[in-house]
Amino acid sequence: MREIVAAIHAAVPPGLTVKLYAGISRSDYVGPMWAIIDDLVNQDGIAGVDLHGHEPAPAEAWTAPVWARLRAAGKVTKCHAGEFDGARRVREAIEQLGVTRVQHGVRSIEDPAVVALAVEGGVTFDITPISNVRLQIVPNLAAHPLRALMNAGVNCTVSTDDQLVFNNTPLDEYRALATEAGVTRAELALIAGSGWRVADVSAAESAAAQADNARLTAV
Repeated sequence: MREIVAAIHAAVPPGLTVKLYAGISRSDYVGPMWAIIDDLVNQDGIAGVDLHGHEPAPAEAWTAPVWARLRAAGKVTKCHAGEFDGARRVREAIEQLGVTRVQHGVRSIEDPAVVALAVEGGVTFDITPISNVRLQIVPNLAAHPLRALMNAGVNCTVSTDDQLVFNNTPLDEYRALATEAGVTRAELALIAGSGWRVADVSAAESAAAQADNARLTAV
């Protein structure tokens, strides 16, 4: 694991920032994976972790204490939830795992109490609209709950899902939201700013990016 992380960082071109997140399945904490997962707290080359896997299965008992240890070590903890299962998994991610970054989260719209929980906790939903359509989470972009979640006060970002599978760029996501869902320029700017506010970058870099975003929005 350490050799893989070191090799990836060594291959990063000058001027490009790369943050590595370990994707961990809900059922991974078994056998030799115990030691690998437990050692993540000591790996400076790993910025954080993301829980994924068979979403209808609840998080196993090991997950919450491991996620807490990782946060205490300065790692960002995330969780896939509210994609293939409903709002209950988003609640679980927030209340039990303590995450403030939920990957997808779109099905929280099915339960207003979970949406309110996300707003109260300052939780960000990292949303991939094109993937949500292609995986039939929503029928089309016009029916996507992104705008409703934003209007409710949820901090939402937009990015791509697995590019090897879906083969689209962040620009494709923004363009599709504008042309197929009627998302306005101001709303797209708000989404971009939301991403920079929670990005794993320095405060100065975040502020500079948000200033650029505001300047371009005003043009």
